[in-house]
Order: sequence, then structure tokens, then C-alpha cells
Amino acid sequence: LVLPQGAYEGGGGFKWWERGLHDIVEHGRPEDIAQWYAASSRLSEFIRQITRCRPTLGKPIVTGSSQGGEATLLVATQHRKQIHAAVAVNGDMPDPFWRRKIAPTVMINGTGDDVVPFAWAKAHAEAWIARGAPLVFWPMQSGGHAVTQAMSKAWLAELGRHVEMIWQRG
Repeated sequence: LVLPQGAYEGGGGFKWWERGLHDIVEHGRPEDIAQWYAASSRLSEFIRQITRCRPTLGKPIVTGSSQGGEATLLVATQHRKQIHAAVAVNGDMPDPFWRRKIAPTVMINGTGDDVVPFAWAKAHAEAWIARGAPLVFWPMQSGGHAVTQAMSKAWLAELGRHVEMIWQRG
């Protein structure tokens, strides 16, 4: 288990980029999009280095919540061949980053999320699925952006399912 940390400190934690989802969806400024691509490249290099230094039975499974979920989706779209699968929680991936060929991906999103608006995540996921992406969208009851106990159980179960797949291929 490897838990990379975002480079930008703020808002009570670490972030992968300074300009967030709302900036991308509402404005789509090239400099904001570039910051997301730069984070994707850093994560790709990190994955390349860690898998070289610490070989395992299979490719990594990437996961995260909030900006970590969005970073997970970025890796799944931009660097799909480096990973086995992606499980993103309360994250979203807007159209500028769309790729038809992505790693197998699950998005778990809370219906009451007000930071990563549920309607945005659902609309983007449905558009990706309609375009043929190997993506599953799981809406789960929530009262906000926090990960509920039910979401946590679903998240862990999905990670366990992928670990089991890798283990069986061994």
C-alpha cells in the first residue's frame, strides 16, 4: 500500500493542484487544465519508479477521495497502461481529460456531495459510459462530501475485488 501525498498544502490537507474542479468545469482555463496534466505526469512517473523498485504480482490499483479521486481518474485516463484499475471516491473527471480508452474504473460518489457536485460527477460518468469507457458509477447516499460508512465499505470491497483478481492471475 503506497499513499502519495499532494504537493499543495491548504484547506486542512494536501492537494494535487491549486485550481480545483469548479475552475475546470466553470472556466476551463488552459493554465488550470495544465496544472492537472502536470499532476498526472508526476503521478505517472511516481508509479513508474515505485513499480520498478517494488515489483509485485500485478500492476497497481490506484485510489483516492476528493482531489485524490480526481487524481485517480486522471491516472486512469492519461496513463491507463500503468495500472490494473482505478477506484475514485467523491471525485470527478470533466471533459477536457476524456479518453475513450481508460483503465477499468469505478466512481463512488455521494448523492449529497456539495464539494464535488453529484450531478456533475453523474453526468460526466454517464457520458464516459455512453462513449464506451470501462467505467462503473456507484451513487451512494450521503449528506455532504465526507465518506460515509457505506461508501467506505463499498470502496474497500471494490479494492479487495481487484486485489483478488490480481492474486488469482499471480
